[in-house]
Amino acid sequence: MPSYDFVYSFMVEHFEDVKVRGNQFKARCALCGDSAKSKRKARFNLKYDDKSTVYHCFNCNDAGSFYKLYSIVKGMDINSAYGKCESIGSVFGTFLNDSIFDKNLFLKPPPPTLNFNRITKDCFTEYNSDPGMIYESYVEVLKKFRRDRRISSNIPLFIAYKGEYKGRIIIPVYNVDGDIIYFQARRTIESIQPKYLNPDFPKEIVIPNFDFFDSNKPVVIVEGLLDCYSIGKQSTTCLGLELEDEFIKRVRSKCREAIIALDNDIEGKKATAKIIKSSRYNRELKYFIMPYKNIKDINELLVKTSAENINIYEFIIDNSYNYLNYLLKSEDCNETNNTGKRCYKH
Repeated sequence: MPSYDFVYSFMVEHFEDVKVRGNQFKARCALCGDSAKSKRKARFNLKYDDKSTVYHCFNCNDAGSFYKLYSIVKGMDINSAYGKCESIGSVFGTFLNDSIFDKNLFLKPPPPTLNFNRITKDCFTEYNSDPGMIYESYVEVLKKFRRDRRISSNIPLFIAYKGEYKGRIIIPVYNVDGDIIYFQARRTIESIQPKYLNPDFPKEIVIPNFDFFDSNKPVVIVEGLLDCYSIGKQSTTCLGLELEDEFIKRVRSKCREAIIALDNDIEGKKATAKIIKSSRYNRELKYFIMPYKNIKDINELLVKTSAENINIYEFIIDNSYNYLNYLLKSEDCNETNNTGKRCYKH
């Protein structure tokens, strides 16, 4: 089944002057180029009606299914297009109804690339066969980072030995097709500034693990990518402190419950308080309370506890509360934490 990112990438690459209203998508036609006289005219229409996705251009009068559209734009036969786009309707329905597009992201220039796979050409992994001294020195740093942060061997990591990100560890975000759709480049020594150097890409459209959620289980929303990977595929991250309602809406479209688990520091608590105060979803969410005063985030929780004695995902669920109980418990836990004792959910 195609992913949300598959749909977004296709539409942003091939269509201009986009407007999305309800279940209708309007743009300049990618097939005929639309009006040559007026660049302001956009007469291509695409509509999702809960059963199928169909298009019609009122300039060239071409019409048909999304599979036909994809086959023409990509230059392939319609059977191949169907295989690539099977079940596109439900994904496109989410795409059209997602309020993130109220921000008119399509008015921005298209991303310079639809994936960041090229970054790996400047990088080593722990498994390269290069026996050289440069390789060994870089990879030892990477191996130590994985050990110190207790990052699963299932999570690919890279270290850049040349290029713009030289000396940084690359923490990738993959989609269901195995493409790198975003990454964080984290410094390896403090003298390198800034701490993170991220690609020039609208990160607000990136939801790590979105294609891998189990819809029957809660999804945990954390602050950082390492925190996300410390929990597993039932977690995602807003890649910072700004957690907008559009992001929450998209996450909740794929799960029965969402848990907010931002960092256990002043800034993280302020960001959580902002959600509590102003998010339209505030009463529909749950909120994690870190029971340990001196542990800042989820990755630090993993590092400072024994893997044999704790399941991070279950631990978060067991220490998460609905809106009203969170307001009560957070005050109680703050008082208990100040005594140096551990606070647990009763």
